[in-house]
Amino acid sequence: MLPRASRWLVIEIIDVYPTTLGHCPHFNLLTHEFGAAGAEFCPLSDQVVEYPRHVIESHYRVAGLVKHLKKVLRGLPINVQIKMIEAASAVGMWKCLRHRIRSQSAILVNGRKICEGDYSLDEAAESIRREALRILG
Repeated sequence: MLPRASRWLVIEIIDVYPTTLGHCPHFNLLTHEFGAAGAEFCPLSDQVVEYPRHVIESHYRVAGLVKHLKKVLRGLPINVQIKMIEAASAVGMWKCLRHRIRSQSAILVNGRKICEGDYSLDEAAESIRREALRILG
């Protein structure tokens, strides 16, 4: 039996996400990447490909980040909670003001901004891993 994690790593990914009626890529993406029971990843629908290219690219960048984090954080005795926050929502705008985010995308870990703008997956994952190790002491 694995030891129970007592520490939390709350990762908030603020970005512009494609959403359509009856389709929630946020839930679908996360449950697929973390291998939740019964989750199947369905590719972006025909409606979504009509979004601007940068919006679809941000969706795939977040998918890549979640997949990368799964490898980077494997084996650490820590609970991870990922929140995907739409930058154009009220919560997203509040977070952008509070953390002085000047671009449409950023990553917050436990309330601290660690990446903003066009970050690389390796840079973001390594920053999150460093924060996890700092929490674990």
